[in-house]
Amino acid sequence: MAKLRPLGLRDRLLIRLLILVFHLLVASWRVRVHAPKESLEQLSSGRVVLCCWHEHLLAGLINIPVRAPHAVVSKSRDGQFLAAILASFNIKTIHGSSTDLRKKKDKGGREAYREMTQKLAEGTALLITPDGPKGPAHQPRAGAIHVARHADVPIMVGAMKASFSWRAPTWDRMLVPLPFARVDVFLSPVLAMPEEAEEDWLAMRIDEVAEAGSS
Repeated sequence: MAKLRPLGLRDRLLIRLLILVFHLLVASWRVRVHAPKESLEQLSSGRVVLCCWHEHLLAGLINIPVRAPHAVVSKSRDGQFLAAILASFNIKTIHGSSTDLRKKKDKGGREAYREMTQKLAEGTALLITPDGPKGPAHQPRAGAIHVARHADVPIMVGAMKASFSWRAPTWDRMLVPLPFARVDVFLSPVLAMPEEAEEDWLAMRIDEVAEAGSS
């Protein structure tokens, strides 16, 4: 298991405040989910990897039936904040970086990889932002493809748009729908990966869904 740095009292109080804010915010959204029936069935049955760009991370807070959802987040202080918020929405977390597993440098990616494959074998659905946790934006690491291939499960991709929103001043320009915004979530069909699929293939699939949603 990942060893996390304990958070201080101020951080724990801030997390409680953020959880309250996000629950009020999400409850105010007018949500529409655009997805093939097979995609919703796959999410509810598990054994699938669902990917979106880091900027659309908040789509994971929307109430879509997903079997035992687990999200991959970093071991950093920000990652612990995110893990607490996700837990309040009944999403469990696997702590590790979106490290390219083919590189020698590892910031928890290998440990997370082992846990991801185990959870998929148990029937969960994995939620991964392949360009996280620090970017560059829209440049995926190979982890999502590798774990899906190793576990022999399909991949799905998603995107989100909002009628009015705020963009965070962060590397990913995270999309934050404002209170009472109309929020549309777009999910791809269940995708069977070609044998030669790599990062570029995944980036193209995510961009296709994002572009279709913005039109």
